[in-house]
Amino acid sequence: MGGAGVLGQALLRAIVARGVLTRSDGSLAPVRRVIAVDHSQLPRLFVDPRVEYVRAELSTPRLLATVMGYATDSVFHAWDGGDRDRDEGETRSFALIDSLRDLFAACKVQPSRPKVVLASSYAAALNSPPLSGLRERGRASPGVAGLRPAKPGVRAGQGPGASERAPASQEGLTALVGELLLTEAVRRGEVDGRALRLALTTDAPGCASFVGELLRAVGGGGPALCPVARDTPLWLSCAAAAARALVHAHELPAVAWAEAGPLNAPARTLNVSALVQALERLAGASIGQLSDEPDAALCQALAQRPERVAIEASLALGFEEGPDAEALVRELVPSLRQ
Repeated sequence: MGGAGVLGQALLRAIVARGVLTRSDGSLAPVRRVIAVDHSQLPRLFVDPRVEYVRAELSTPRLLATVMGYATDSVFHAWDGGDRDRDEGETRSFALIDSLRDLFAACKVQPSRPKVVLASSYAAALNSPPLSGLRERGRASPGVAGLRPAKPGVRAGQGPGASERAPASQEGLTALVGELLLTEAVRRGEVDGRALRLALTTDAPGCASFVGELLRAVGGGGPALCPVARDTPLWLSCAAAAARALVHAHELPAVAWAEAGPLNAPARTLNVSALVQALERLAGASIGQLSDEPDAALCQALAQRPERVAIEASLALGFEEGPDAEALVRELVPSLRQ
């Protein structure tokens, strides 16, 4: 699901390149047929004999049941999220939740439990103070969501101030609801589910969609506008890295998810200045002019997200490190790829 978007296209490439996926019973299944369902499509799509595209609104009655049939081993729910537009964000939120309900209903009739990988969002992390707060030696940085210790005798999410630790954005709340629906489906034995919280993904819809266009413009010697302060911290990755992380999440044994719960995909905290400097180093020549033109809605949306989240558990389970500034620039500027 979501196979025709930026993230979905990268995911299709990663699945086809791998060639074999592990079923929920531990057996290996060659990748023979991949059905990509989405409500819209990019102008140019990844083409492979094993990939089929279905363009339809996910609200279409029995759409997923018809597409999945009775022999689906795995489902990747790859949602290109974003909530900068409030009205559109509400519509997308309801669509995401409804699509998950329809998905789990379709999974019930499968002869064996399908694996379901939910591409969630790091915005689902519990709210915590910004990194500009005080840092104390030997203590976790307060800007790292998921690292603030609970008081003795108080469980996380309970007690005074628990409501203040909810996700701060609509996208985060929607992602958290999706994770809870997946958890319930796992509890009922309908799916072998795992949720991976992705960082801002360059070029995909959302708060980092401007990054690739900006770098390609100035990298080509042209002008570009920067819609945020150049030192604004961005928890950032790219579609290719996110896709590899989703495939790795699929291949991990169910016991890893039972113990860890939703995991944060590794990424890095970068900013526009760091990316432009990396571009200058890699280009080895002068680049175009970058001008500042703040986008108030975008700046507000970024202020509602953590500057980074804890990834130690993910790294311990074999996820690869997030791409650094130079790796991201190479991924986004085709002329610099080696």
